[in-house]
Amino acid sequence: MADDGDYDLFGPPPPTKPADSYENLFPPAAPSVDVGNELFPAAGSTASYDHPNPLFPQEPVLARGPAPPAVARQTDDMKKAGNAIDIILVRNDSGTAIACTPWVAAFSYSRFSSSSAGDHVDVFVNGRKLPLPMVLGDKGRCAFPSGLDTPPDDVLAFLNDIIPLDDTSSYASVRFEHRKRYTASVRYVECRLYVWGPDDAAIVADLDGTITISDIEGHIRTLRLGQYDFIHAGACAFFGKLHAMGLRILYLTARPIHWADSSREHLDQAAQPPYKLPPGPLITNSSGYTGALLTEVVNKNPNVFKQNVLNTIQLATIHGGRKSAHPVFVAGFGNRPTDVAAYEAVGIDAAAIFLIDPTSSLKAVRGAKVFESYADPEALLWLLPKLKPNVPFGLRDTMDSYFAHEVVEAEERKAARAKAKALDAETRSLSRTLSSSTSSSSNSTRTLQRQGSSAGSSSSYSTLPPSFALHPNRTEL
Repeated sequence: MADDGDYDLFGPPPPTKPADSYENLFPPAAPSVDVGNELFPAAGSTASYDHPNPLFPQEPVLARGPAPPAVARQTDDMKKAGNAIDIILVRNDSGTAIACTPWVAAFSYSRFSSSSAGDHVDVFVNGRKLPLPMVLGDKGRCAFPSGLDTPPDDVLAFLNDIIPLDDTSSYASVRFEHRKRYTASVRYVECRLYVWGPDDAAIVADLDGTITISDIEGHIRTLRLGQYDFIHAGACAFFGKLHAMGLRILYLTARPIHWADSSREHLDQAAQPPYKLPPGPLITNSSGYTGALLTEVVNKNPNVFKQNVLNTIQLATIHGGRKSAHPVFVAGFGNRPTDVAAYEAVGIDAAAIFLIDPTSSLKAVRGAKVFESYADPEALLWLLPKLKPNVPFGLRDTMDSYFAHEVVEAEERKAARAKAKALDAETRSLSRTLSSSTSSSSNSTRTLQRQGSSAGSSSSYSTLPPSFALHPNRTEL
């Protein structure tokens, strides 16, 4: 019989749990380390340590990588955003009397937030910065800190250093720069500065319909399509000769200031080889699209705007030391009665005011003769005697030489036209002779053909037998 242990149903009893003791609750402490010896080992000791020094690690925890590459200085983001009207600076020969027309610059205010109002606008003339900046308005317009659109006297005197008295260039470049806050973005607009003498004489010329062939079509072709040659015949040579005589050319238009750059480009590119339009300040309407629309379409009084501009220029010449008793503007060219009203209001003689139509026919307001175009020498021969009494004495000899040249050119033009007319008459006479001879020969040919056909008919009848010719049923057709 087996032992009871072989049939133990509950297995061996569980092991007895050892009694709790403080040794189990508190294990023995780790061996102590002599920190002093670790920090200051004995002299000559060569002991090595199995663990790093916790206070002064032998290697840095974060190793320093290579130095980052130097960041290149970002260049300013220069973008043209706006337009400006050309400036006329008037000063005497010694530079002691200086005046100017308004400095009108308009930034595209849609590109700026309202917080940009009050920012400084740096002004550069021929690349040199003026000592006094302008202030940006709430709609992109600029003014000097005084609130005026003309610089103070000390800034005008500073221009003598930038533009020497003996400078012979046609104009100086002007740039208005606005730097946006906290960015490298710079917006700028540009225009030109022309230096006039106080006693200079000037010619006024409208653009649309006067330089260009028509108003609306001229605007579309020149500004929108870039067809800069859509101008009246002989315009470049005509105004070029007036400029070569020493007269100033002023381009005055009621276009808004927003079209100033494109209009200036049109004047620069317009050419009728070998001539180009002469340089001259471009004055536009400073009130923008809305003001130009009200002036041209609603009020229909662009003469008021043009008269104010011309009076402002005359006032600048007076402040610049003008001594001449003659008017500043000695001739004017336009295509509307409002142009005539503006020119007469500033003292231009009606005999020196010309109107031109879309066919390029040119006519003086006080004069019965109509000239073919600017290319007609008779137009300049009519104008020069009217200008001579009103220009400085130094220009009269030059005008006399041009007058003599135009007389010769007019005679040559008449002789060439007479020769062309005679040649045309001879050609027409020869054509009529050839036509009549051809007609006679054709008539003779037709006569011979008729005679031949009648002879053939009679011969055919003669060959018929007599009985056929006299047959009672035969019908003659």
